[in-house]
Amino acid sequence: MVATGYATAVTDPDEIERYVRLPEPWGAGGASGAIRIRPEPVTGFRLREGGP
Repeated sequence: MVATGYATAVTDPDEIERYVRLPEPWGAGGASGAIRIRPEPVTGFRLREGGP
């Protein structure tokens, strides 16, 4: 799946507090902010078990 959208900084204090409670970031050193990406077009295909 591929999702494309514009990235914007999250600045609302309530939203930032919500993101602080989510799982830890993958990178070392913690997070210094949050970025939101609202996907516009989403493309891809579904894989099915058992063939066509």
